[in-house]
Order: sequence, then C-alpha cells, then structure tokens
Amino acid sequence: VNEKGECCDSDGKCCPPDKPLMDANGKCWACDDPMESINMGWGDKEEYYQRCSRCSNRTAPRVIANEIVFCSLPCPDGKIRARDVCRDCSDDVDFIAAHSECLKCPNRFIASWVGVDRGCYRCDTPDPIASMNGWTNETRATCEKNCPNRRFVTGWDNWKFCALRCGEGEVMNNDAECVNCRTTGYFYARHFEEECARCEGHFLGTGNESGVGGYQSWGCHRCDSEQQSIYLGEVSYNSAEVNAWAKESCEACGNRGVIGGQYRYCAKYCTDGQIWDNVGQCHTCGEPQDFSVKGVPEDKCACPGVRYLDGDICKKCPSAENADKLTEVQCLSCGLTWQDNRCGE
Repeated sequence: VNEKGECCDSDGKCCPPDKPLMDANGKCWACDDPMESINMGWGDKEEYYQRCSRCSNRTAPRVIANEIVFCSLPCPDGKIRARDVCRDCSDDVDFIAAHSECLKCPNRFIASWVGVDRGCYRCDTPDPIASMNGWTNETRATCEKNCPNRRFVTGWDNWKFCALRCGEGEVMNNDAECVNCRTTGYFYARHFEEECARCEGHFLGTGNESGVGGYQSWGCHRCDSEQQSIYLGEVSYNSAEVNAWAKESCEACGNRGVIGGQYRYCAKYCTDGQIWDNVGQCHTCGEPQDFSVKGVPEDKCACPGVRYLDGDICKKCPSAENADKLTEVQCLSCGLTWQDNRCGE
C-alpha cells in the first residue's frame, strides 16, 4: 500500500482501495464486482495469487504453467467452482476444479498433475484417468470410495490410474484398460503381471512382440504367438511372485515349456527330430554348428549317433578316425565303440 492507500505490485502497478484487484490487462476491479471470475494472467505466477488475496471473498486455485489464473467469487449453494464457472456435481461432463471443491461431489473422483488441482471426473467417465506424482491419500480415496466401479492402480512408469473395473473374461493392461483374454493379442502388462497370469491362453514374459527382452517391457503374450521363444527375465532381478507367475503361465500353455536357470525363456516345443538350445530355439540333429543347451530341462542334445554333449555344448559327432578325444559316454552317444580306453569304430 502506497501513501495514497493504493494496492501496488513490486513493479509499481497500483489500484485504488475501492478497486484493489488488477486483472491481466491492468484493469482494476472491486472485490464485490458481479463479474464471477476475473482473468489474472497466464501461467503459475505468484503475483497473480497475491493480487487475488487482496479480496477475502475471492479465491484463485493453483494452475499449471500453461493455464489461466482466475480470481473468483464463491459459487451458490449446491454448485462448485470449476475454474471460471460454477457447476453442478451432476453435470454430464468432466471439468477442472480445486480438490476442495471436487470433494463436495460424492459421485466424482479427483486427479491431479504434480500436486496441482486438475480434473474432477465422473465415476462413469469412459476412460482410465492417469495422474503422475500428484496422487494423495485424499485423491485415492475419492477413486475407490466414491466410485465402486473403479479401482486405484499403478501402471507403466509409476503412473497412477483411477481405472474402471474389468468385466468377466477381461484383464487390465499396462494402460489400465480392460482387454478380453479370449480375443486380444499381445499387450503390455508392466505392473499388471498378475492380471496376465490369470489370462487364459496367455503367458507373462519380459520380451516385447519380437521376443527381445528387457525388464521394463513386461508383456502378456499369446501362447500361440509366432515367436518361438520369449524371454521370461532374470530370476534374481524379478520378484519371487513375478518369477512364479511367468513360469506357471508359460507351462499352462501346453505347447510351451520353460528353459534356463538364472535366465529363463518360454519356448514352443520342438517338432520331432529337433532339439532346444539354451534360449529355446530349435535345431535339427544334423546341423554342423555347435550350440549351448545350458538350462534345457531334459533330454539335452538328444540325437543318438549324431551329436554328443560336451559340458553344456551340443556338438556334432566326429568320424571314427577323429574320435580319439571323446570320453566313453560321448563315444557311445555317437554310436562308436569304446575299446582299450579309446573311441573308434
């Protein structure tokens, strides 16, 4: 307040005592002016809130950087303040409102963005509503208490959702959307691993659609996926629950099995005359190259007379004249003769 009794900003802009409220265009307003909401300016600037505080009968809810700050009168009984207008809780639209205002509506839930008042949503709004880092116990309570048709869940990259509950035969994907287990293909399931594990005809793995692994890409895959083998993750890195869900859901497919120890894969069973390698790919017995079978659960390198096992490596049998370095077990696996502690014809 200057010597004239005017309300002034730090930059020298002043309004008279009977009109202390300065709007975005420099116009001065009386606190009891019938204008419902006055535009204070664009963006989250402290000076706008300070100007509004000159009027005890008006409030200016916090906004994010790219929104207008409104200094508003209280709404009539039965209505709540939604930025620059007053609304009924029963209005058939979602709108932005202060948390304190939205809490007055028993049929709505609150979402926020980085702690700033944001959406006041109908319980029957059709989409899952996300909020990043802005949920409090208060906002969570409005989701689950006010809206029995919704649930509060954590999704991809720690996003929080007030999501619609899924119907019979449906599960929730990574975006908190309900998908039909019987008809859907691959979908992301990060944070929704248990949902995938109970989805008939699907299994849980960290591989994406091309089968490539990565802990952040938990996917729910169809058992009949064209991919021969999909990574299930590193056992020591995943939780015991996730490891169990991944293993059990893979084995429940019927056409697949689990391969590996520390690093696991869900692989289709090979056709007759083929065998698994250590990542679940299938090889014919007659292939010339060596390959690892570490982690293959049983019948490793089962190609009698054609291949033999050297540690965890499945190798092609040598000719009799080149078999002198084979052990007795390896020699017999290759259909050769073990005599006088050496392998030959």
